[in-house]
Amino acid sequence: MNFKTKIIKIEGKNLEGFFQNLVTNDIQLLKNNQVLYSAMLTPQGKFLVDFIILKEGDCFLIEANYKDINEIKNLITKYDLRQSLKISVLKDFNTHCIIYSDLPSDIKKDLVKFNTIKNNNSFILLDPRKNKYLARIWMNKKDIPSLPLTLTKGSSNKQLELERIKNSIPDSLIDLEKEKSFILNFNFDKLNAISFKKGCYIGQENTSRQNYRGKIKYLLNTVELIKGSFPKINTELISEKQKVGVMKSHSEKYGLALLKVENIIKDKILTLDEQNSKLKVI
Repeated sequence: MNFKTKIIKIEGKNLEGFFQNLVTNDIQLLKNNQVLYSAMLTPQGKFLVDFIILKEGDCFLIEANYKDINEIKNLITKYDLRQSLKISVLKDFNTHCIIYSDLPSDIKKDLVKFNTIKNNNSFILLDPRKNKYLARIWMNKKDIPSLPLTLTKGSSNKQLELERIKNSIPDSLIDLEKEKSFILNFNFDKLNAISFKKGCYIGQENTSRQNYRGKIKYLLNTVELIKGSFPKINTELISEKQKVGVMKSHSEKYGLALLKVENIIKDKILTLDEQNSKLKVI
């Protein structure tokens, strides 16, 4: 996910059973206002879309990249063989993010206690990908005046991008390739997006095989620029005439790189042959 998102509402019978067979996380965990991060995969286990999901009454609310909304709707419709689900985009909702450390202390306490704070038709929830990373605010436009002033404006895009990269969290729109990327290469297991204990879901067999056989060759990792400039996204990183990884997104002096696992050594310096740059593994 990135920070330009929309929210869709899913209504219908047997929502939990339907989604349990479709997504990577365990839908049974959507209890007590819990929020989940999850993804949908191809039958071969390759990435399609990711999103954050919340149960609200008898409905599911899904926050996803704005460019993925139609694809998510089409995927749900494709697998809804009985055509029993209703999907609608909440056009009156705005969403923005606030870095956890910038939250008022009373909001932090309430989020720890309740997981999700509901205020009229607005929601404040902790980003489920990492502890104490971000708060996400889903606001109905008409309810904005009723929110505390400290919550009506989010952190700047520049701040959010830097925080994302320092936490080794991919922006799925630019860091992953649809129908090509495997999510274990991009830390989805460490970002609480995968249940290895639930039953089958689409793409589960290949994902589980990669996990249990331990044959992951590349992992997304944060790097710091200490000389030169970052290569363009998806540029192969060559050091001492050997491929060490692939460049992904970056902000200021920090970036993400899909590195060969043998190169993920804290403080290791990668001198790039072609770019005349140096990257330090964080």
